[in-house]
Amino acid sequence: MSAGTPSTFELPATMRAWVYHHAKGGIETAMKLVPDYPVPETFRTLPHSHSNKGSEAILVRVLAASLNPVDYKLPELPLVGGFLHKRPATPAADFCGRVIRSSKADSSVFTPGQLVAGTLPMFAQHGALAEYAIAYSDRIVPVPEGVSVEQAATIGICGATVWTALVPEIEAAQKRSASPRALRVFINGGSGGIGSFAIPAAKALGCHVTTTCSASNVEHVRNTLGADDVMDYKTSNVADTLVHKAQADGPFDVAFDSIGMSFGLYKAADAFLVDGAAFPRIGVDLLLDGVRIMLQPRLLGGGKHASPFVSGDVTPERLRQVLDLMAQGKLTVPLDGDTVVPFEDVPRAYTRLKTHRTIGKIVVRVSEDN
Repeated sequence: MSAGTPSTFELPATMRAWVYHHAKGGIETAMKLVPDYPVPETFRTLPHSHSNKGSEAILVRVLAASLNPVDYKLPELPLVGGFLHKRPATPAADFCGRVIRSSKADSSVFTPGQLVAGTLPMFAQHGALAEYAIAYSDRIVPVPEGVSVEQAATIGICGATVWTALVPEIEAAQKRSASPRALRVFINGGSGGIGSFAIPAAKALGCHVTTTCSASNVEHVRNTLGADDVMDYKTSNVADTLVHKAQADGPFDVAFDSIGMSFGLYKAADAFLVDGAAFPRIGVDLLLDGVRIMLQPRLLGGGKHASPFVSGDVTPERLRQVLDLMAQGKLTVPLDGDTVVPFEDVPRAYTRLKTHRTIGKIVVRVSEDN
């Protein structure tokens, strides 16, 4: 069958989907698995409702979904959370699945049966934890040979974030560096979802990587992800250690925060990070520290390095770059618990995600590839 033309596939009247009507007590307790959730009419008509008017709407059969903190943080926000997604809602944005049909009859990129991966719009009512979803061509790409469904499902938010916040900093440092030595990169937070992309990406670009994690994850971060120097943040003073390393071996060329750094760590960058380099961050776990980093002037004790808060800009080019590394064997994202979560266990998976102790990514098997 060809995209945009009638096909032998007939979309069923219902599908299995995880659905929540509210987020009180956490979506992991509010959501219910509905075995006969009505397939929305928009899945049949494929309207152009995405913000990018030039994008194709793509109906996909979801094979696997990857969980991210934003899945629960947005709907659980006090006061405004209930207005960000239409209810009832299905969570999760990152996915890998098979194309069923495209809204464009002359689509030259997406064909029925093609394996694709990426992320759904952030505020989509109907997320990836359902058998079918509507994706858009500016947020998905075909999956190359040699990349598994489970690996491809992880690339969306985390992959785009690393390629938005960290990779450009490395490339800029490479251009300004006159030294033949490998660039020295510091990544704050190496064992989670972002770190699982950031460390291999930096290594693929030829960098020497220093990172932090808890003692139980040191071996994983060093041996599986490839970090050169790993610090246990619970038993060492990270800021002081970085300053000592800079005094001994020269300043770091790039720094990146993936978990929400303290003001003290940011301020220490005055002594361990080269002048002119930014210290981008994607997390704000410590609200007061985040405010100080953003607003405290240098003359009043603030730091001298720019520290922009960066969110992932999902583009086909960035997604392809991530998948290319996977296809080349340079990037394999660890799955939390070394396993894929069954569809029936989604609430337990979100409970696990909220512990902030996951290693790599949590991937849910939504449907079988048949």
